[in-house]
Amino acid sequence: MKNIIKILVIVFLNFSCSNNDTDEISTVAPPNSIKKFTEKEYINGVLNINNNREYFFNYENSVLKYIIDGNNKTEITYDGIKVSKITYYVNNVVNSENFFTYEGNLLKTVVSDDNENKSEFAYSNGKLFEKANFTFDGTIWLPVSSETFGYDTNNNIVTIIKTTTYGSTNTSKNTYTFDTKNSPFKNMNPYLRIFVGSVGLDVKSINNRLNSFKYDTVSSNTSIPNSSFQIIYNTNDYPVDIKQYSTINLILTENTFEYN
Repeated sequence: MKNIIKILVIVFLNFSCSNNDTDEISTVAPPNSIKKFTEKEYINGVLNINNNREYFFNYENSVLKYIIDGNNKTEITYDGIKVSKITYYVNNVVNSENFFTYEGNLLKTVVSDDNENKSEFAYSNGKLFEKANFTFDGTIWLPVSSETFGYDTNNNIVTIIKTTTYGSTNTSKNTYTFDTKNSPFKNMNPYLRIFVGSVGLDVKSINNRLNSFKYDTVSSNTSIPNSSFQIIYNTNDYPVDIKQYSTINLILTENTFEYN
């Protein structure tokens, strides 16, 4: 991924087809779909202006087709409700593409158009269990990182074990607590929820993180406070502002949302 929009790609879809039989394109967006998303990151409590971004969402026939971020544009192509391709533009020129492959109804791989990067997905009882990322060295696919997920009864990801391989292998464990209100990503196309991610936010869960904890070792059961989240909700119980703070109360990230 060459820029943050490729990591973020926050996209909302309506699974039903349009009833409009004409060739006219409807720009009506599904209820509670995101209209605008802003992302801010902070370093030592100071805004990092290089990661202060705004994303605008454009819908056709109640389906999100484009995300606009300054001179960057993301286009999503579908096969039914399945995402088949994501195309990234810079100044309206194609910069790169990702291609999605499936095994039955399960997303299995996402591969870059230059065949240099790949994500693979594994499942347990139909739930995403592991996401693994690879890079191609010209001969074989080399592992770069992986995440395994543990869920609560509300389908929130309460445990993430992450392994990175950069010359040496490092493994970490984090756990999370959640509220009972709607995640901004609750209505996201399920295949995109599996693929995408966002700094400071959990795209895959149904509710919103309230606290995160880390551990000295993966086998440890002793949690160490890591960060907390302060959330402002709208009348439909969707967040309009999410701030993440460190244990010494320094702001780490802020995300704001406007909905249709």
